[in-house]
Formats: sequence, C-alpha cells, structure tokens
Amino acid sequence: MKKIDKKEAGNRLRRFLTERFGNLEDAAAYLDTTVSSLRNSYFNGQSLPGKAILEKLKADGCNIDWLLFGESETMVKRLGYPEYRIEAAIPAGRGELVDLSEWYQSDVLDYSPEDHVFIKVDSEFGYSMMPLIKPDDLVLISFTAPVYDGDLVAARWDRTKGALKLCSFPPNDRTMVMLSSYNSAVLPMVFKKNEIKMYKVVLIKKHGSKR
Repeated sequence: MKKIDKKEAGNRLRRFLTERFGNLEDAAAYLDTTVSSLRNSYFNGQSLPGKAILEKLKADGCNIDWLLFGESETMVKRLGYPEYRIEAAIPAGRGELVDLSEWYQSDVLDYSPEDHVFIKVDSEFGYSMMPLIKPDDLVLISFTAPVYDGDLVAARWDRTKGALKLCSFPPNDRTMVMLSSYNSAVLPMVFKKNEIKMYKVVLIKKHGSKR
C-alpha cells in the first residue's frame, strides 16, 4: 500500500475545508470536532482523519483519493456517475491482499457517452483474444484517450476491416505498430501507423454479467 504523506494530506484537507466552508469554525462544526484539533492534529501532519471524518468529507463531495494520496487532480468527485468502493489491493503475482476498506477509498466510472461507445465482440470470429475477451463481450472504447504500448485497442484499417488486439510499437521502428492476439497461436499483424486507426479499450463488460 502506498505511504500517505500526512503533511500533504493535511494541506489538502485545509484547502478543501477552506473552499467548501469559507471558515474553519463551520468546517469543525460539520465534522464534529474543534478548530484546534483540525490545526494541531491534521493540518500539521500529526495524524490522519479517522473513518467517521472521512465519511463526512466523502458525503460532502470530497475526493478521498485526492485527499489522502493526491492521485487525482480533482478535489471534488464528479456527480452523476456511479461510484464504487475500493476494497483491497491485489497482486498480479504471488502476494497478500492489502485491505483498503478502512481508508474509505472509492472511484467512479466517469466515461462520458460523448466520446465513449461500446462495441460487441463478434460471436463467430472473436476467439483469438480468449480467455481475456470472449465472443459477445462488450468493450468500451474511447475516441480521445491516448494509446500506449501494451494497450488493448479496437483497430480499424481499409475502411471496413478491424480487430480487437493488443498493440505494441517496435522499438527499432516507431512508425510501425504490431497488433497481437491473446492467443499466441494467432500470428500478429503489422501496420504502418498512418494506415490504421486505434481506439483504446477502457472497460470490458463480460457477456452474461448483470446490467
């Protein structure tokens, strides 16, 4: 789990409370604490807000990820999007789960329909990416997100042809792009960058999951 800089978290807490309430007296009253406690315990980095205060801050719109870790530029959570609790951190290899429930972290699915669309994996020709992606799965693609080496993308070429692949950029020729399947038995495809359009996959909705 990432280490929290208590002093920086205190600075962000001061900023949020000042902008939200205008004065520390009203902020302290809302949080059921005192101004001296805010200053001496939290603002100076002596301790972090407990779960009760974090819940009040979150209910008032504070982005807890921003408050504790500074990982988001957004101080206030965007309203109108579903928000999901981050319960734990899990390793990709061997390791132990890290319980995050006490930190009251969460994130939102804030994909705007203005620049995101779902595409459906073909039920007949959708087997080269199994078991990562299966036929009839839905993938959400972004028209604006940058594509990086190793990203899952929806690619189009020759106007009518396309595929869902893992993209990579050969280090010896950055003008080319290679599209690979999750199934290693399927040979990769290589294109010039200017011959292809790629759209980053930002979410996978597995077929049969509840709507």
